[in-house]
Amino acid sequence: MNEQIRPDQINAAGHLTIGGVDTLELAAEFGTPLVVYDVAQIRDQFRRFQAVFEQNQVDYEVSYASKAFASKAMYQVVAQEHGHIDVVSGGEMTTAIQAGFPMDKATFHGNNKSATELRLALTHHIG
Repeated sequence: MNEQIRPDQINAAGHLTIGGVDTLELAAEFGTPLVVYDVAQIRDQFRRFQAVFEQNQVDYEVSYASKAFASKAMYQVVAQEHGHIDVVSGGEMTTAIQAGFPMDKATFHGNNKSATELRLALTHHIG
């Protein structure tokens, strides 16, 4: 077992669970490959980072790197946790906009940006 898998994530059958759900059952129901995220664990990680910064009176933003997984649902979770996002493409930016993410809590960065992407960022007042 590696350091990222906790003992409580292994059920009595010896199967990995995500959010308390047996991954073999998920694979049987939805097929593979399958990407599964534990939203409770993501929220917990955001809150742990926030608590440490607040305890140390640090001016901070906990930022989610969109390249990890850019979906409307993920952006909504980050917004609910008062997080920040970074986006590197028009696609990521558009998905965040469609998710209702507050664009003043987003950063658009990187090189080789098209005029269309730059206009989109300006139009939506990306932070």
